[in-house]
Amino acid sequence: MKKRIIAILLSLSIMVGSSFISKRAHAAAAVTAGVSIFVFAWELLDLMTGKDDACIAAIQTIIENGVDGLTNPDSTFQQNFGDFWLQWESSYETICESLSAMSDEGEIDLTSDNVKISYQQYLNLCNQVCSVIKIPTIDLICGYEYKFISADLSVPIPLKNLPIISEYFYSSGQSYSPIWYNKDTIVFPCWYLIFRSTLTYDSTSFAFYSLSDTFKTTLFSNLSTSAKLSDFFTNNLPSFYSPSLSSLQTDFYIMNQLYEQTGSFDSCFVFSNGTLSFESISSFDTSEMQCCIVTTQSDYPAFLQSLIEFTPLTNDTDINDLSDVLPTEVNPDLSFPVNPDLDIPISDQVIVSNVPDTSDAAISDYPLPGMSLDISVPSIIVSKFPFSLPFDFVRFLGVLAADPIPPVFHIPISTHPDNLAEWADNETVGQYVSPDNPMFEIDEQITIDLSNIPLVQPICYTCFIVGFVIFLIHITPKLIHH
Repeated sequence: MKKRIIAILLSLSIMVGSSFISKRAHAAAAVTAGVSIFVFAWELLDLMTGKDDACIAAIQTIIENGVDGLTNPDSTFQQNFGDFWLQWESSYETICESLSAMSDEGEIDLTSDNVKISYQQYLNLCNQVCSVIKIPTIDLICGYEYKFISADLSVPIPLKNLPIISEYFYSSGQSYSPIWYNKDTIVFPCWYLIFRSTLTYDSTSFAFYSLSDTFKTTLFSNLSTSAKLSDFFTNNLPSFYSPSLSSLQTDFYIMNQLYEQTGSFDSCFVFSNGTLSFESISSFDTSEMQCCIVTTQSDYPAFLQSLIEFTPLTNDTDINDLSDVLPTEVNPDLSFPVNPDLDIPISDQVIVSNVPDTSDAAISDYPLPGMSLDISVPSIIVSKFPFSLPFDFVRFLGVLAADPIPPVFHIPISTHPDNLAEWADNETVGQYVSPDNPMFEIDEQITIDLSNIPLVQPICYTCFIVGFVIFLIHITPKLIHH
């Protein structure tokens, strides 16, 4: 995490000592000295992403090890949720910075038990998170493992800010390259970065390579040092700057002397319709494309050649702005617990209030917009018997209006080992029947197709479904009386 963010937040938070914290203890924060922004930010991110396990683990990490536990590569959080941190680090930092500013301006309502913000404030935070979200909107299919890194290519990027992934870095090295993409095309620049270090961190080097259409690499820039990795970052301050496909600039210091190298390119690699091509940069306008950094193993040319296809994704559901749950037109208040119970989902602990004619309720139990209930109860009651009967009847009408599906049943009969895997621990299969050497081989399938019998489907459909619903409604009063 950026030092400047930590400096701001430490002035607003009291780090809770581990002497009174157990592994599944409640999160603690001293409201008298300012709410713990760190924990509050994770509660917000939990609601926005639905990543309950990762967010709860992050809160636990902060309680036990402080903020440094989030970035420490040896921490349990990094080992179990390292990918989540890579994707959401900048979003978390954005929330923390915003909460700090809100706290300074007195816009956060604090009590001894909870922190209260309005829905509009929550929505503003959601929009800020969306603007820096680290999850890309594409999925690559290729022969190499890879990860995406969010990056603002309009400003210099220090090498120390690039995450190091052990399985790449400690083998032959880790490569990085920016990419520009939309739903149809991915554009790769004609250069990439390789970063290497020995297992003992005694030797460090980075190199920028240019690529041609034949994938012959030529050294573009190189710097080696015998310094440890942390000293290398501190003393040499290596960084690169690539605001467009056609330009690259690298900066680093040696003995306080700035060395600046620049390069320009006329061509780029374009992946579209399952084909990688080498084309002129003038053919592409990346101003309307999204950008990020892709990192993989050191053999970046082979990574490019292994591309098979990519799938555009959407982030429409990545951030939950609660607009489909809350009556946003009245701008309700959201109360977050200062001491969240880590054994209970955050959505069960965040209370919605200040809604006319509606009792306070947790977000997870809140009535859906437009649902009118005569009694003030959580919406979960509509799924509980016998109060669910009116809703069952509505679903029954929906079933009658659904498109019919012909009844076709497929019954496999096979002795193939793959089909016996589910019974691997069965005594008969394990001791008397050998999956690898069956007494006889059968690999057939019985198909019962009733679609050719026109009366079977409507008769079964009507008798089973209508009969069940009528029976359920008939028997309910007797069950209630008993």
